[in-house]
Amino acid sequence: MFSPYASSPSMRAGVALMLGWPLARLALWRMFAAFWYLYPFVIAFVTVATANHFLADAILGALTAAASAVGRCFCCATSAA
Repeated sequence: MFSPYASSPSMRAGVALMLGWPLARLALWRMFAAFWYLYPFVIAFVTVATANHFLADAILGALTAAASAVGRCFCCATSAA
């Protein structure tokens, strides 16, 4: 399948990653934690399977989310001075 309107990066995958993994760490029960850890992968699979994005778009969306998390750590870090 091919979509001429697919854009890069896929922020569907990026937002799913930004929501899924922190919520998995906050989950009290393992079942909910497993659901939230798998959520970004399911969203990426569905996005690629329905031809809304290419696999590279989903990977770039995840890298964009990771870069924003790393950037937040560097920009908002406080020194203990």
